[in-house]
Amino acid sequence: GIAVNPAGELFVVNCNGGYVARIGTDRTVTEFSRSALFACPNGITFDDRGDLYVVNFNSSKVVKVSPDGAALEFADVTGGAGNGHITFARGAFYVTQFRGNRVVQLERDGTWAPVAGTGAAGRGDGPADSATFTQPNGITSTSGGRELWVNDLVVRGSVRGGPSVVTLRRIDLV
Repeated sequence: GIAVNPAGELFVVNCNGGYVARIGTDRTVTEFSRSALFACPNGITFDDRGDLYVVNFNSSKVVKVSPDGAALEFADVTGGAGNGHITFARGAFYVTQFRGNRVVQLERDGTWAPVAGTGAAGRGDGPADSATFTQPNGITSTSGGRELWVNDLVVRGSVRGGPSVVTLRRIDLV
């Protein structure tokens, strides 16, 4: 995952290294945050206040990172034991549950609820509460926040070594 702040600095999560790096406007790379709370940090976003948030691929924790790099547990989005990515739109966060096969809405107070997907693997379109996903991962919103776009893995053939495709899915927010 990668995110950019208003100053033009890039923030990149390093899953295997377990940290967040900052790339300055002069292209200097520094370690910005390292914490035991990071369990393969995967997704990263800024909210409308400029605060940085990270989701873990190997845990259900959402971590808030302060401007000085301190990591604090923000929320625990259970039910999938691993998250894909995170985005911010319309005053809330949206998190893909890679292993939970759904997308959840996470409020600023740390509470969350499913916004799309039943939790069962599949590729069924339709109303958000009956649609199915298979390992949703990347997520972003349109500039007005009316739609979420999610990449969803669809495996064809055997899971190991078989060809796979990624389907782009749209969630309309009301």
